[in-house]
Amino acid sequence: MIKVIQLIGSTGVFGAERWILALMRYLDPKEVHCTIVNLVDEKTEEDSPIVAEAHKRGLDAIDFYTGGKFNPLAASRLASWLDKNQYNILHSHGYKSDFLAYLTKKKKKDLFIISTPHGWSKEADLKLRLYERADRFLLKRFDCVVPLSTKLLEGLKADGISSSKLRLILNAVDLEEIDNIASKDLGPYIYVGYIGRLIESKGLKSLLDAFKILISQFHNLRLGFVGKGPFEAELIKMVRDANIVDKVEFWGYKSNSIAYLKAFSVFVLPSFSEGIPRCIMEAMAARVPVVASNIEGNRVLVEDKKTGLLFPVGDAKRLADSISYILTNESKAKEMVENARAKIERDFSAKTMAEKYTNLYKEIINV
Repeated sequence: MIKVIQLIGSTGVFGAERWILALMRYLDPKEVHCTIVNLVDEKTEEDSPIVAEAHKRGLDAIDFYTGGKFNPLAASRLASWLDKNQYNILHSHGYKSDFLAYLTKKKKKDLFIISTPHGWSKEADLKLRLYERADRFLLKRFDCVVPLSTKLLEGLKADGISSSKLRLILNAVDLEEIDNIASKDLGPYIYVGYIGRLIESKGLKSLLDAFKILISQFHNLRLGFVGKGPFEAELIKMVRDANIVDKVEFWGYKSNSIAYLKAFSVFVLPSFSEGIPRCIMEAMAARVPVVASNIEGNRVLVEDKKTGLLFPVGDAKRLADSISYILTNESKAKEMVENARAKIERDFSAKTMAEKYTNLYKEIINV
């Protein structure tokens, strides 16, 4: 039996956490036994969000108290626990868990360590940039590194990680889970929506500017943001200055974000830069029309006029035109969402991803 730990330092259920949950759902328990170990800096009586969510789904998960941020003594305790429970592979996610995985292998030599980088911060402060740079250096010493996109793969190669250690397994979503989530009732309005971190590099100003163009054409139209972030205050100020407070909703972080997604008439991702965005994959799987900025990562998923619409980065007028096109061309929008769903089923399903990871785990431990 292959026994794998999914190691993460998590404070919520975001993209990387949903990715882990989707992977674990489709791993064959006859071949792979998998457990989430979430690193926490402070002891609490309640389970962390990802552990609670895993338990809801009948998955193994525990919170592991580290004794503070980057406490190297935690590696000895983790190595002992892994040895006692006979785990073969430590699969880490994020710079904090990568750091601890590396130190744990120092204590448990027969342990295999692999990492899945989920992307790097676009608006990191100096401290975070240094952590992430150190992480990319550390990954050279892992047994295997498995990026989620071609862009991440090329970046890791540029960082000097040997091609022999790199395996590309594309990001994926849990189609069955998405299908089973009911749509949120948002009332009688038509919603254009965004889900994700509220940061400047997501191009959210252009979305707001496009919405201001559209409300003269669609009087029943509303704009909704699901997520939190440092750019929220600036967005709220822009909404107030434009006197459209009654037409824009800020819902904050929602653990049931898919329910909101399913209530949107159009999902928009106007980012300046992306890997392969999970939020677009989820929208395509949920048969919600997608409008996205014409950048490398988005183009992997959105084929213009076939699986969605693309617009030039930062061009609010073209973004408004694209949203208007979807809202006024029902038959074409339906054709695009069916094409989009088929693309996700074919190339980006969690079931396919789990099969690839099972083969990778077998290769690593030479089964």
